Parts: sequence; structure tokens; C-alpha cells
Amino acid sequence: MKNIFLPLIIIFSSIITNAQTITLHSELVPLEFYGESKPLTEIQQKPVDWSGKRMEHDNPSLEHPHRNVKPNPNALPKGEDPALQKDYSGTRDLSITIIDTLDGLSANVDPSDNCLAVGPNHVVQMANNTNSTLMRIWDKSGNVLISSILVEDITNLGDFGDPNIVYDPIEDRFAFLVLSSSGSKLITCISKTADPTGAWWVYSYTTSGGFPDYPKIASWGNSYFVTTNSNSPTVFALNKSAMNSGQAMGTAQKFTFSNLPTLGFESASPVTFTGTIAPDADAPAIIMRVTDDAWGASIDSDRLELYEIAVDWVDASNSTLTGPQYMGILPYNSNLCGFNTLSCIPQPNTTKKLDPLSNILMDKMQYRRFDDHETIVCTHICNADGEGVAGVRWYEVRKSGGGEWHVYQQGTYAPPDGEYRWMSSISINADNTIALGYNISGNDEIYPSGMLTGRNSCDEKGIMSADETFAGIGKDNQSVNRYGDYNGMVCDPVDGSFWFTVQYNPTSSWDTRVTHFTITPCGVPTTIENVESFNSNLQVVPVPAKDLVEISLTYNANENAALQIVDAAGKIVFETPFAIAKGENKTTVDIHALANGFYFVQLKTNHNILKQKLVVQH
Repeated sequence: MKNIFLPLIIIFSSIITNAQTITLHSELVPLEFYGESKPLTEIQQKPVDWSGKRMEHDNPSLEHPHRNVKPNPNALPKGEDPALQKDYSGTRDLSITIIDTLDGLSANVDPSDNCLAVGPNHVVQMANNTNSTLMRIWDKSGNVLISSILVEDITNLGDFGDPNIVYDPIEDRFAFLVLSSSGSKLITCISKTADPTGAWWVYSYTTSGGFPDYPKIASWGNSYFVTTNSNSPTVFALNKSAMNSGQAMGTAQKFTFSNLPTLGFESASPVTFTGTIAPDADAPAIIMRVTDDAWGASIDSDRLELYEIAVDWVDASNSTLTGPQYMGILPYNSNLCGFNTLSCIPQPNTTKKLDPLSNILMDKMQYRRFDDHETIVCTHICNADGEGVAGVRWYEVRKSGGGEWHVYQQGTYAPPDGEYRWMSSISINADNTIALGYNISGNDEIYPSGMLTGRNSCDEKGIMSADETFAGIGKDNQSVNRYGDYNGMVCDPVDGSFWFTVQYNPTSSWDTRVTHFTITPCGVPTTIENVESFNSNLQVVPVPAKDLVEISLTYNANENAALQIVDAAGKIVFETPFAIAKGENKTTVDIHALANGFYFVQLKTNHNILKQKLVVQH
């Protein structure tokens, strides 16, 4: 069965409406500089605090996500989501390949707010802790460099958590933020070098206008941008060049724009740059939010809203926020189990249900520039079947040349199995491959778990074609309704593979897992008679490898094979015939010519593919 909604998707995606454009000027807010932290390698690592259960500090609006909402009786859709993916027959076996899984942070606090950033050589995860915020750092081979460090020991400032982190591929820096424990303040830190295990520059700024809940940080042009759920949607601009060099700059710039009707909890989301081709130097930064016509009669249709920010760090009076640009989308339903409730997602063997967070764009929007167009990918949660089953709505928004941003494709991912999918995050690589990660839970057998899917540029629009793959299998229930608040999907800046951090429930207490994976690109076969992935008899040493790798195998028959090295995108970068003998086999391969990154060594016979990981680090 083909996706009969595709023509409708194309029609709706071409609709662009424009609201009355507003222009807002910035307000200056004090920015305090606390100097340079100790290198993280010199700070004492501390165990997770399990002494007492704690709920994360939140804006009171989270207790009341809507303000006396009276659903618009004319809101669309009536029933099933019109963007719902109907065709799952085109999913491809082996389309997702797990490179590695890393045991992430866990703590005795709800929710985790787990997030992730990946650079050329490091993987950095953050999550809430009972006291302060936790950070863990691995190298790209999966070795733990920093196991458990408190952010307050980096900053010497108390914090309330809500961490968020980003890697800036142009400046080769990491930046993170947390809520300050001193009230309406945010703490933002920039790695002094490309090595996050070294020292960090520490800053804080007073936010005013309400508790700055649910902050997100993004990198764009000459600034870092921070969005919050305060009394009104708020954006802070931070001077990137000054902060990256540890300057004691005096102010940040703040923009505040109007609330949506009836919403108590709302937060616009920043667009962060990813990839190797930067936006034009004068390209404005982008902030986005999603709007449901059910939230008030003044909203005439469902839409994505886009705001542009131009920041002048010489003369702040020239800084502006303009918008919104309305991008028409297929109607969606944000009402999963009644407005003003936070308990919608079921779990097996309990009546306790989980918060869907269905009225915001999740995590950060991710931008990538191609030779002939620019792309933003984003996602949120919706009522997929019209009966309250949660699904993941996702979008690819494009702009070409001097044209306007428009919805290029969209889809709602909710296979017809009765399971609930929520807390999504999305990314895109240079092959135009899109990866989507989320939580899943259900009434019968599926405890809160992590899942992955994705698509290639050769797939039909609006379709996630990759086989749904577990990124963390839950085996028990969550005891409170708050779950995660957000997960994080990012693209590796070296090889285009993907990394996903997710909260899941292997026990009655949540844990997190980081999954490193690839999605097979267009044109690469994805089926074979038998695959023994990561066969224990196939050994590759050393890991990481610099000049030569030794490949050894114990096999039970004589067989001709092809010895291949395949990069993370699925491209064969080395191949030679290899005669497998019954018993022990050993050979050495010169890898001087291979770039740093992740690869697979595979022995491909007529019946099997024997695979093992290879990390090249010269």
C-alpha cells in the first residue's frame, strides 16, 4: 500500500502564509564573568547522589500547561492525523547499524533532561542529579575520560540543572548551560579549547521576566542563542567571539515576544548550525515554534512559526528580532488525553501515565547547508490516530537561493501497533540522511524504552524507511509522570554518523544510554542471507589504530571472502580478496591512507558478513 496522503502533503507544504511582521529591539542584560575553571581532569570526580528522590525545579507553568483552554471546536484534524505514515512495507533490513552503545548517566531525580554534544574526538553527555548537574565524557572509541563530574565543581556556582549542550563545528568549541540556583539566572560555560576535559570559561546572566525554565542553547554566526520558557518566550544572544576567548564582556542581549493564546508552558526553540558549510555571514539566526489551531479561535490554522534575529555586537540598538513567518503544515492534534493534564503515555502493569510534552518543538532545530539549498529539521509530538495514541510529527524545512523557507516534507511516524512514541529528537547529515530518535511505551509489553528510525534522500517524501531499532530496552515502569523532558540526537562532525542519548527504564529507576549508529545510504544493499554483526571470532587490534591493524579470525570451514573496510556512510574504502582457512586466520592491513573516523572491517562471503568495529586515529 502506498502512502495515499502524499499528494496532500505536497499541497499543504507549498502553502506559506505571513502574519503581520513585527520588529523587536533587544534589551541589554548584565553578564557576569567568573574566569577560568580548573581543567576537568584536575577536578575530583564524585559519585551520583542517590540519597533522596527529587523532582527537578520547574517553572510553575509546567504544572498548568494551558491557561483555561477552551478547545476551538473548528480545530483540525477531525480524527486521524493526515500526515500519518501509512506505508511501512518499504523498510529495509539492516538499514540501521549500531556502531557502539555507551552506558550513560543516571541519578535519583526526575526528569533526567539528558542531552549530548559530539566533537571530532569527544562525546559529552549531561543530565540532572540530586545535587547540581552531572557530566560524563568519552573519547570516540567509547573510553570514559570523565566518569561523573558535578557542574558546580566546574563553575563554583550552585545550579538547578536543566542542562543543555552544543558543539560549534566552526569554532571547535563546546558550550553548555544550566539553571542557576540563585534564582532567575542562567549559567553558560564555553570550553577553553576543543578538548572538553580541559578548562572552561564561566559566565552567568540575570534573565528577569520569570523563572528561565527549559533553556536550550544553539550556535549561529557570531552568537550563541538561548531560549527559555519564562513568562513569555524569551531569547538571549551571547557574544560568541568574546566568550570563546574568555573576555569579561558586560552584557548579553535579550528579546521577548508574545505568548500564544491559552498556553502556560511554551518555549520557542533555537536553530543550531551543524555541518561544514556555514550560513552566509549576514544570515540571521532563526528561532522556531509550532502552533495548533486548537489553542484558540485567533489561530486560523496549524503552522510552524519562524523568527529571524540579527545581532549587532558593536551597536545593540541595531539588533532586531523580526517575524513571524508562518509556514503552513498539515493539521495536527496536540490534545492526547485532555488539555491541562500531564498524564497521557501508558506503561505496562500500572495506572501511572507519563507526560507527553506535546505543545513544543523538541530539543534544538538543526540546520545544514547543501550546495543548492539550506535545510532545517524539527519534530514534535501529536495525537496520531485521533484516539490519543502519541506519534512523532517531523519536518524538513528548506530554502533555495533567495527564496522563502517552506515545508519541503513532513510525516507522522506511528506504526499501527498501539504503542506510544514521544520525546523525539532529529538530525540530518551531509548525505541528506535524517535520523529520528524517541521514547516508546505501551499498555502491554513495552516499558519506557528508546527507539531509532530514519530515512534517506532516495525515499518517498514523508516516509521514515529505516527499521525501528531499540536504543535502550526498558524492563520496568517509571513511578512519576515526568519523563525525560528531552533527549538528544546529533550528527558526528567527522563522518556523518549519528549519536543519540535517551532516557529509558531498565529498572524502576531511569537510566540513560548513548547509541552511535549509521543509516545505510541510498544505493547500498541492505539484505544478505545471514549477517553475524560484531562476530566475536573476528578481532581487530589495536583500537584505536594509527598505522597498521591486525585482523584475526577463527572459522569452521575453508571459504573465499572479500576483506573490506567500510566507512560510517557505507562506502567501501579498502577491499582485497581473502582466502579463509578452517581454523585460525590472521592478516595485517596498512591504514595510513584512511582519515580519522569510524569504520567497519568486514569479511564478506557468499553466506555471511562478519563485522567488527575499527577506529582510525592518526
